[in-house]
Amino acid sequence: MFDVDEHPHLADAIELASANDIRVAVSNPCIELWFLLHFADQTAYLSRHDAQARAKAHLGTGKDLDRAGLELLASRYSQARSRAQQLDTKHEGDGTLAPANPSSGVWCIVDAIARQP
Repeated sequence: MFDVDEHPHLADAIELASANDIRVAVSNPCIELWFLLHFADQTAYLSRHDAQARAKAHLGTGKDLDRAGLELLASRYSQARSRAQQLDTKHEGDGTLAPANPSSGVWCIVDAIARQP
């Protein structure tokens, strides 16, 4: 899992992972988009700074989530997952390349972890 932020070699990293049978989850522009999807739709381009500020407004903190923030995100997981999947469908429909802004594959990781015994 990684953010796009200002990743200088995003396409190369994704290709290298794929060539080595490593699945990746990308959050574009950043992990804070994933946090935002727990609260609202986000279908328009979003800068990482705006995503960070909006996530902080919802959660009261940045990337360093406390227990209350984690519990809040967990309680809204199904909404975030659905919104992230809708973004994937939107990008497929309009022909934008994955992982386009905005998009987040964090739900794939959460689902994979949840399936583990």
